[in-house]
Amino acid sequence: MSRRKYEISIKIIDRVFKSMYDKGLSQSEVAKKMGVPSSELTDIKKRRQRMTYQFIECLRLHYGISIDEIIDGCKKSDEEINFTDLKEFIDRKCR
Repeated sequence: MSRRKYEISIKIIDRVFKSMYDKGLSQSEVAKKMGVPSSELTDIKKRRQRMTYQFIECLRLHYGISIDEIIDGCKKSDEEINFTDLKEFIDRKCR
C-alpha cells in the first residue's frame, strides 16, 4: 500500500470511530450487533486488521452513520442536494 493510501485509510478509520463515539456507541455494542468479537474492532482501530464492508454497512444501517460522514468527515445534511453541473458541485465543496 502506498504512503498516500495508508494515510487516507488512517483518516477513514479515525472518522469511523469518531462517528461511533459521537453517537454514544461503544465498540462492544457495535461488535455485538455485527456478531463479531469486540477484539475485531480493536484490531481495526489499531490498524492490525482492515475495515470490512460489513462493518461500514452495519454503521450505516443500524446507527445512521452515512458513507459521506466516513469519507468526507462531515455529516450529510437533511436536505437532499442534486447538482447537475459538476463545476457548481466543486465550487460548493471548496468554499
